[in-house]
Amino acid sequence: MMGGQMQKEEFPLTEVPKEIFENILSFLPGKDLLLVCSRVNKEWKTVIDSQSLWHLKCQRLQILFADLLHNHDGPFDFKQYYFKNPYTRNLLKNSKALEGVKHWSLTPLGDYYRNETMFIKEDQPHGSDPLHQFIGKNFGDIQNWVTSYIYSSREQMIDLIAEGCHSHILDHVRPPIVISEWYAARYDCGSEFDMEVKMYAENKEELLDSHQFNCNLNAGRQWFQIRHVFNAYPPGVRYIHYRHAGKDRKFWAGHYGVKMALPTVQFEMNNL
Repeated sequence: MMGGQMQKEEFPLTEVPKEIFENILSFLPGKDLLLVCSRVNKEWKTVIDSQSLWHLKCQRLQILFADLLHNHDGPFDFKQYYFKNPYTRNLLKNSKALEGVKHWSLTPLGDYYRNETMFIKEDQPHGSDPLHQFIGKNFGDIQNWVTSYIYSSREQMIDLIAEGCHSHILDHVRPPIVISEWYAARYDCGSEFDMEVKMYAENKEELLDSHQFNCNLNAGRQWFQIRHVFNAYPPGVRYIHYRHAGKDRKFWAGHYGVKMALPTVQFEMNNL
């Protein structure tokens, strides 16, 4: 004790058993482990680089399943799998429209799509109900896209192997793949909405499965959801092409066309 105050003593974490130290670190976010904690010293970096730590983090997220581990060639990279996490997330990039049209290809090019800020702060897209009334508020910040009088489409190609999927899972386990999206018209203008999803082989030319949805919406404020599940699709799927499109039905200048939000392509692993 110095000057009436208790002197603090540092506790050397690296002196505790490795399993306990790993367990402590496993509660920290993955990016913090790599960008901050691994720079503390060599001992910390060694533990953070170990596959056993990332195995534990994958277990905490509940993203491991038997077929994945039993049918993998060579050592399993738990760190890479933790960050890619292909089987329990939406595989579409920028699905919440928070980055404008980034990651999406537009046809035709031009100002035929725009974003509308909405939902979480109690404001709402122009002319329709707030989406949180239909989906809840667990999605965080969201925007939606809205089309114009010109029929316009956006599309995105998903490379399943690049996203972290394993060929054995795609060809033999073939977990269901769920596609979905929310769409709405305006109270004063009807609209058209199209959605098309195609599954391709490795050469990007052989079509293995597909689903199409087309809808003419009457004027109204309500949001609707299209949802489809690909079950028992053929072996060999390596790419998924997602496309949605629409326009208004009155050819009004401006953005009075269909509103689209939360497009999703995601594996359904609940029963595996």
